[in-house]
Amino acid sequence: MGCYKNKQGEIYLFYHSLALIKYIAADDKLDKILENPKVIKTPVVRNGKQSTLGYLPDVWKNWN
Repeated sequence: MGCYKNKQGEIYLFYHSLALIKYIAADDKLDKILENPKVIKTPVVRNGKQSTLGYLPDVWKNWN
């Protein structure tokens, strides 16, 4: 989506990306998310086929 010159521009582009992803067709969402990785909630924690988005240590304790 271009380069960021200041914090205000970065915040604007972030929210613009979120709005765009919310309303585009389901088939196009993954491509748009990969183009704008700032919209992914982090950390993404994986354990085999299980995963969480965000900091969830209580869930992680129950993983084998």
